[in-house]
Amino acid sequence: MHHNNKKSGYILIVTLMIISLSVVLVTYIFTTGSIHVPFAQTMIDREKAKLIAFSGIQIAISQLSQEIDLEAKKDASQPAPVPAGPQAKAAPAKLSPEDEATKKLLALIVPTINRWQTFSLKEEVDGLDGKIKVCLSCEDGKININALYDFKKHEFRKDQSVEKVLIPLIREAFKNMGKEDLFAEFEKFLKARQYRLDDVTELMPLKGFEVFRDNIFYEPRNGDKKENDNDKKGRLYLTDIFTLWSGKQAIEPWLLSDSLCGLLGVKRAESGDVKNRKQMVNDALKTFKATLQWPGDWQNTFAKLYGQEFTNLPKGIESIFQTKVEPKVFSVLSYGTVGKVTQRVCAVVERIKEQKDKKLMFTVVIKKLYWL
Repeated sequence: MHHNNKKSGYILIVTLMIISLSVVLVTYIFTTGSIHVPFAQTMIDREKAKLIAFSGIQIAISQLSQEIDLEAKKDASQPAPVPAGPQAKAAPAKLSPEDEATKKLLALIVPTINRWQTFSLKEEVDGLDGKIKVCLSCEDGKININALYDFKKHEFRKDQSVEKVLIPLIREAFKNMGKEDLFAEFEKFLKARQYRLDDVTELMPLKGFEVFRDNIFYEPRNGDKKENDNDKKGRLYLTDIFTLWSGKQAIEPWLLSDSLCGLLGVKRAESGDVKNRKQMVNDALKTFKATLQWPGDWQNTFAKLYGQEFTNLPKGIESIFQTKVEPKVFSVLSYGTVGKVTQRVCAVVERIKEQKDKKLMFTVVIKKLYWL
């Protein structure tokens, strides 16, 4: 009987194939894992950054909220005896509780208006390492499109403040962006529209308005000398020039937007000037009046703050400056940064006054939110 002792080598080939396949699978798993781990960390940082960006809005809301005990205020407002005689000075006019609240609000927010406020977070204290940057701006310090245009008559309102001041300012803004014909497109858009604007960004599709593509929402200077001297020296922002939220044609002089400061030729926001502004604001508030008169109160209160005499402002500017000091609507720009991830959000908020249980309260509600 004949036996064939010759062995087949297929087992070795199968073994090598299995080993090769295992190497491929291990390599694939390792590569996928090495990509997924940093990706997962980025996603975690992104969610954390979103949360602290929204926390920046809450910081601004806390600065704008107020509560006043009217009973305590009543007791504190008892008149002090005034010395008689020729050397006696007239007692300063008393402020109402609401006006006192406005004065305190201005002392808090005017030094930092249109400027970054930075808050650093530490894991051992706050639960994570990160940074919040908050910028508060006032919608009452911008030009209200809906207030200057009559959508029923399809024309700009016929009064001096619109024809002599606001329209020239708008033309100047468009001209500074490098497109002199933007006003024609702007007016054409308004004439064709049958109802008031719902959002300033509705202007963006207009011909020529692409120049605002990178300048839609205001962003304060960050202290970088190169950026300040070159890129942002004269930059104007669409939603920093215009608003729909103030509900009035007049503009609040205490809280002018940075872009409007540029158009009026007064001092714009600068990084690192908050300390000096605090002293200037405190000095200006020593003679605070709830109702302003022009041009006298500009010289007494605002000339130093804005670095400009009233006579150097556009002619007729007093017709658009509000006389009653009552800021109500603000915009809050908040950046949340965790690791290398930054999330940006902008909110429009409104202060609402209510009296309850012998207390005057100003609560703040969010009217609109933009994730940038």
